Amino acid sequence: MSEVKVADPVAAEDNVVVAVAVDKVTVAVAEDIVTVAIPIAAPDELGEKQGSKCCSCCCDMRRAVIVLAIIGIVFNAVGFTQMLYQTISLGISSEDEDCYYGLFAFLSVIVAIGFAIGIGLFVFKLFAALKYNLCMLTTVLVFNLLELAFGLWYVINMYGYGGTTGQLIANIIVVIGVFSVYIYPVIGLIREIKSGIMSEETYAREFYSCCCQPQV
Repeated sequence: MSEVKVADPVAAEDNVVVAVAVDKVTVAVAEDIVTVAIPIAAPDELGEKQGSKCCSCCCDMRRAVIVLAIIGIVFNAVGFTQMLYQTISLGISSEDEDCYYGLFAFLSVIVAIGFAIGIGLFVFKLFAALKYNLCMLTTVLVFNLLELAFGLWYVINMYGYGGTTGQLIANIIVVIGVFSVYIYPVIGLIREIKSGIMSEETYAREFYSCCCQPQV
């Protein structure tokens, strides 16, 4: 905390205006001392960005989580709509055909439910980033890791039904690559929130986008 003492302005021969970055000014007027508090921004809210950029060039971690959450919502919404339409179509066909269509209609319902759950998880992820909520983001990370584990299990399990070793390795790399895109910014955002770098108060300093100006 800094303090500046100013003499009686009435007694001064010249009027001088001085702009200083302080948070307390003491003015001596006659025999009275008047202290005026001047609120200023905290030092850590100013200056250059301290947090990381997603992929070192794209955007800040919070914005990356938000963008990926929106993409996930759109993708799952499209998938849900497609499965719902397919379920209705197969259900109508199964009235005149054997149970073959009924089985596929049932499987389409299961997949549609999966897409609906995906929409809910990505909405949850979106609000977690918007609210800087560490507990919600940790929950998102746990679900992402469980999804990664399931994806790897599914790929390896399907290998038992046929396929080459090269195909198995390629599928594993694809699964890890896709989920890494979603997990990496979540981990980065959690780290920055825990360290105090990223918060609602400091986002004016931390925001970054390679293509547009974020709303802060």
